[in-house]
Amino acid sequence: MNNLDYNIKEKINNENNIDINELIKEIDEQHEELIQKLNNDDNYDNYYALQIYYKTNYNIKTLAYILDYYKINKHKLRKDEMIQLIAMYENDKNNIEIVERRRRLWENFKELNNDSFFSKFIIFDIAN
Repeated sequence: MNNLDYNIKEKINNENNIDINELIKEIDEQHEELIQKLNNDDNYDNYYALQIYYKTNYNIKTLAYILDYYKINKHKLRKDEMIQLIAMYENDKNNIEIVERRRRLWENFKELNNDSFFSKFIIFDIAN
């Protein structure tokens, strides 16, 4: 019988070495991209929800008042175009303070208009 002698050596291939820091960095980047995508999807959802809300609850006259408040030119716009402009404006994060202020004032106006005492002093009417 012949004696058999063998050695097992692990072949180290530099291409298969994984740098844990690089892997963590890559996963973090992918996570950030996913968060960004989800935020953009939320923006689209909010945009379309606003369009549906304004289409079903507001008339052209009231939409024109909102555009006037935001200082957006409304000349020769159809209702759907007005709604798109308002939804784009309100969905922009740079305008959040103005939008929240308009909404708060709008609600205050509705409340005053529904009050029996103050309603007689208001000649301006918003449909919604």
